[in-house]
Amino acid sequence: MSGIFISYRRSDSEGWAGRLSDSLKAELGRVNIFRDIEDIPPGVEFDTYIETAVSSCDVLIAIIGPHWLTAANSDGQRRLDDPKDFTRLEIVGALKRNIRVIPTLVGNAALPNGDDLPEDIKPLVRRQTYELSDVRWADDCRRLAAVLKPIVKRESWFTKKVAVSLLMTFLALGAAGVWHWYDRQAENLRLEADGQRQAEEARIAQEKAAQAKVIREKAEKEEAESNARLAQEEAQRKAAGEKDAKAQQDAINLAAAKRDAVNRAQKALATAGRGVSRITQLVQDGNIYAKRAVAAGVNAGRYSASSQANLEIIRRARDAGAKASNALRQIKDSEQSANQQLITVREFVTAAEQSSDNVGAERASDSAIRAAEKITSAASVADQNFQITRDMAQVAESALAELAASPGNDGVVSSTAGDSVSIISLTPPVSTTLRASAPPTFTLELRYTLASSDRAIMAIYLEQYPASRGNCTGDTHRTNGGTRISISRGTRSLKVSVRWPGGGGSSYLGIGANLWADVGGNPGKQIHAFGVFPRYCFRVLP
Repeated sequence: MSGIFISYRRSDSEGWAGRLSDSLKAELGRVNIFRDIEDIPPGVEFDTYIETAVSSCDVLIAIIGPHWLTAANSDGQRRLDDPKDFTRLEIVGALKRNIRVIPTLVGNAALPNGDDLPEDIKPLVRRQTYELSDVRWADDCRRLAAVLKPIVKRESWFTKKVAVSLLMTFLALGAAGVWHWYDRQAENLRLEADGQRQAEEARIAQEKAAQAKVIREKAEKEEAESNARLAQEEAQRKAAGEKDAKAQQDAINLAAAKRDAVNRAQKALATAGRGVSRITQLVQDGNIYAKRAVAAGVNAGRYSASSQANLEIIRRARDAGAKASNALRQIKDSEQSANQQLITVREFVTAAEQSSDNVGAERASDSAIRAAEKITSAASVADQNFQITRDMAQVAESALAELAASPGNDGVVSSTAGDSVSIISLTPPVSTTLRASAPPTFTLELRYTLASSDRAIMAIYLEQYPASRGNCTGDTHRTNGGTRISISRGTRSLKVSVRWPGGGGSSYLGIGANLWADVGGNPGKQIHAFGVFPRYCFRVLP
């Protein structure tokens, strides 16, 4: 048997094998295609028949599906490890006889690693594979048929020539036999009849002989014409074979070009993914530095702006906080742009993978690369803005430290109304390390100025911050103790006591002040939130 042998494992790729057989029959016509289910005659030992079919085929197509390598028998043993496994025997038989073997991948399967195969089947991994995609099934089968046409054997013109020659010979022999019979019959008639009858029979015999000659000559002519026609067909098949070989090489080159385009698109996707991840990290880190810068600017604003030096330092801290916030917004804009471009890259990668030709794949690949380059550019811009957030955090915190170190900066003030409050003395002193389990009562000597109204209520309160902050700043805190005092317009001094209830474990404790409108001795609308006194921050241990 010459033709195509389709080797497959039923539990892995039976459906694909049937589809491939039908597609190749439609494309190749009279070529023999062997597939065990439908091609073994009844009553024949199928292992012997399969061995004979493998040894006489022109090409063996080894279909490899997702479970071809791992398929196991009822004992859990991998089928390929069984020396009597028919799939293994089919492929080994073809490899030993140097028959063309084409590993054909279906169901997104990959060619196994040689280390995972038995020794006698390892040469399979050195054979060029061919992939059949369910999405491109018809096109893939046509290209495979183009590859197979020059390899497989059809019914040759010589066979036809021999058949025609035998037919002509039988016709010639038959004609000669007829002529001989009539000649003998004429002789008998001449012996039995008179001269006139004998002459008539002789004439008839001669006519029959002439007819036999005509038949013989006609058969010879038809044979010559048939031979000429078959020779012409053979020449045409040879020319078609050369054309198919060129088409096959062109198809291989185009497939390679498409694979290269898809690989470039996938590399662009990987680059884009790294760029987006980098920008996401910059958003997180930049957010931390921006918050630090803004918090330092806010805390700097709590200091008195009574001197030109203080005013410049406060402005520097606030400007740094604003610049850090703006830089953070630009990092987030870069992140949004990069995420949109990442979606675009993925779409172009999918387009390249699903393209039916290399031109479309290359066009999609180039577009994916350009989108990935935009992400890289966005990451560079985000990196620059991150540097700004970090630098501005340092500027704002440095300004805050400079304010805290300046003499006379114990108080806080409302720059619009002229209200202020400062600590003259404090017991216990700020250098004291407090114990949450033994809370003290604070005694403060204050000096305040009330300029915005005739009367107000001043609240002195205690703010407790987590130890992770390292100081008395930030949004994460809780009020833990305080007192309220009624005050009147003017500048005065007074003493107050504030009890701290303790608790909270390891932390920091700050002292702050607020002004509220006096409504019948009760707090009304808030006039000004001075916040925590920057210099008065106690370390608290459990």
